[in-house]
Amino acid sequence: ECWGISIASVLERDVDGSLPDVVVRDVSPPQTLNNGVVFLRNSMRGRFFLQLLLSKVQWFFTIQHDQGAFDETILEALELERLEQFRSNLSGGV
Repeated sequence: ECWGISIASVLERDVDGSLPDVVVRDVSPPQTLNNGVVFLRNSMRGRFFLQLLLSKVQWFFTIQHDQGAFDETILEALELERLEQFRSNLSGGV
């Protein structure tokens, strides 16, 4: 259990029946993201996240190689999710 929320409850199905593809611990200032514990679902989105991450690990000038790549991947994945929601809203979806 972490911060009053059990991992089991985080991994349960959402109201719409979906499961999370990527699970990381939320942080509060002054903390930063930590890739020490990450759950990736064996799904298209989970594998895509891993592919994005691995493509960035060899980038120069990132913080601690894997952590910098992880931070960049989180930002990219959130932007892709936002764009997907925006396009869905434009086409009349919810």
